[in-house]
Amino acid sequence: MRRISACFLFLLFSASLFAQPGIGQWREHLSYKNATDLIQKGDKIIVASGEALFILNSSTDELERFSTLDGLSESGISTIDYHQNLDIIVIAYSSGNIDLIQDGEIFNLSDIKRNTNILGDKGINHILIHEDFAFLSCGFGMVKLNLADKEFTETYFIGDQATNLKLLQTTIFQDTLYTTSPEGVYKAAVNDPLIIDYNSWTKVDLIVPTDSGLINLRDSFINTIGANENYLVFNHRSAYYNNDVQYTYNGTSFNELSGSSPFRPENINIINNEFVINGNTWGQHYNENLIKVKGFNNSDWNLTCAIFDEKGNYWASDANYGLIRWNVHTWTFKPEGPNSNNLSRLSFKDETVFMAHGGKSTGFTPQYRTDLGSVFRNESWTTLDKGDFQLYDIELLRQDPVDPNIVWGATWWQGIVKFENNIAIEHLTPLNSDIPKRTDADAEDAWIAGLEFDDEGTMWILSSQSSFPLVSRDQNGNWEQISFGSTVSTITLTKELMITSRGQKWFSLKDNGIVVYDENSTGSKFRKLSNSNGSGNLKTSDILCMTEDQNGKIWMGTSEGLSIIHNPRNIFTGGNYDADRVLIFFDGNWEELFDGQQINDIVVDGGNRKWFATNNGVYLTSDDGVDQIHHFTTENSVLLSNNVMDLTINQATGEVFIGTEQGLISLMTDAVDADLDANDVKIFPNPVPPNFHGSLSIDGLLENSVVKITDISGNIVYETRSQGGRATWDGKTLDGDKVKSGVYVVLSADDEALLSEVGRFLIIR
Repeated sequence: MRRISACFLFLLFSASLFAQPGIGQWREHLSYKNATDLIQKGDKIIVASGEALFILNSSTDELERFSTLDGLSESGISTIDYHQNLDIIVIAYSSGNIDLIQDGEIFNLSDIKRNTNILGDKGINHILIHEDFAFLSCGFGMVKLNLADKEFTETYFIGDQATNLKLLQTTIFQDTLYTTSPEGVYKAAVNDPLIIDYNSWTKVDLIVPTDSGLINLRDSFINTIGANENYLVFNHRSAYYNNDVQYTYNGTSFNELSGSSPFRPENINIINNEFVINGNTWGQHYNENLIKVKGFNNSDWNLTCAIFDEKGNYWASDANYGLIRWNVHTWTFKPEGPNSNNLSRLSFKDETVFMAHGGKSTGFTPQYRTDLGSVFRNESWTTLDKGDFQLYDIELLRQDPVDPNIVWGATWWQGIVKFENNIAIEHLTPLNSDIPKRTDADAEDAWIAGLEFDDEGTMWILSSQSSFPLVSRDQNGNWEQISFGSTVSTITLTKELMITSRGQKWFSLKDNGIVVYDENSTGSKFRKLSNSNGSGNLKTSDILCMTEDQNGKIWMGTSEGLSIIHNPRNIFTGGNYDADRVLIFFDGNWEELFDGQQINDIVVDGGNRKWFATNNGVYLTSDDGVDQIHHFTTENSVLLSNNVMDLTINQATGEVFIGTEQGLISLMTDAVDADLDANDVKIFPNPVPPNFHGSLSIDGLLENSVVKITDISGNIVYETRSQGGRATWDGKTLDGDKVKSGVYVVLSADDEALLSEVGRFLIIR
């Protein structure tokens, strides 16, 4: 059991706020609208939103947020519950992991997650609290957890011959455990000393009345169940949409619930012996005798769980709105964040992060996502609005170089969308523009894989499976379609587009290498790069990402490792342009850097260092890739997932935005773009307060400049070199001792290696 101390704000949790972090600090950028479960703890409503929690103080309407940054073991919360007498919050994860929060501490129980004898689905679907125990309905069976002792006591494999059986929800009725599955309902006596034996479990005959007579639902899909002292209620999930039926059981016979709804019930909750049943768009409250108290519905809702409080308020977690409160009127609550945790691509321009939520899957098929995209500007998130259009699958977003209020979105099958002030105002398709249609598709289908602007403000569009893979549109609205003949066939899937500092257009083909196009070349305008010697010598033909570093080298991530072209100008001028590998000395042998690893994205920071997004976390290396500086994973950091899909950097502040399959998180680094003049040096914080923890940052320096810090008498206490235009200092001398209170001077070398004062700051101890 892992135990973590946590300082909880306002009795329970510390808040993760949108404030620019210090060097080495993380912050999450999660969407909290997709809420999946909720509980009540006093005047607080605690909501699980999949990747994290948020908390509403129902008395003040104040919101707090709680994630891996605040001590949660991981993201991917599946369900939560609360034991009032022990004052324990139980947080269950889709991995089988468990967190218990009690008295300001987090106790992690990872036994299920780590158990190699349990094969297949370890996810925890439901928590039933009974006395001092929690019965966990899991993807393989049931686990009994002693909450008082914080240890697992028994595991029940109740499938035939003690095999795995996916359990969905569990309840207790008249001293008997009832648990649901896609194959029916199983039961066993709670206090049976042999309950661990699968023979102690029996499948229940569910003989229920219908219009055509009695039928047995023994082998049917029962998705939710709940019970009080007198009645058990369950839902029969029909094979036909909106044809469900809820039934009651009094210990003797089954009957259809009065007011039964066919509209897909998701949960049956018991609050003070009363029942709350909810489907996606509705909820129904029954008293302890199953007499209907109240019903509520709204076609816009997507409810996942519903409860009520003693003040007559109904609360529901909702997949679209986060948290809903209903009592005559409706209120919604969720912390600020992006519109979705789904991620296609990230980009950055002018102090703004653009996050696209749709796009193609790994199988290059449309996802029909309507989340569109989100924009992070001035420390605030804004959701892109579809305007008057029906839009899906925004693959990437790019800010217009002429008008910062204009953002262009590439969709995977609907062409290009123009947003002005975050609202869609124009939709370009093959029907109203020169964007090429996808071969053998409907006339309006255009699968756009890339969109970039060159230095003249011309938009370059990479289309997939079309006669013209590359299309340009200048600022005057003039179009040009470019064909590459048989080099790029009309059935080829394109993947990634990059424009280099030399104006070359590079784009990758699925499993078929790279095409480089240069309209200014005097000979052939394009070259095909492959994994053959003399033609690029790429690591593989499956190129997943490309970037150009500050020295003009092209770094390419593949499904099997890394390739670097040191002389890309030779592609058209002659000479060798074959890609090289980075060799590192490891365990007595020379090995290729990232050999066999999938690299999903590469970005370059202000110090020309390389950041790599992989399926095994995030790597930071030196500028040549030889030295590993950091390797961030979920095991050694607050990273949301080891499957990192995309990266982008705010070069002015050094903040790296890391897009994972579980959502977006960022890290403030010690490197920013260099200041060519070094005439506007900024020191943060200044003054340094007594309670400051972290590193002081000095920004606006010349690239890779020598930096010395002295006391007011001129004694050198520390020296370093800047990463790009930033230097950092932890407030300690070269000997590792903390410096005293006082005024300190920053000296930096100019182009002629002459030191001069560039700033002063005050330290208060």
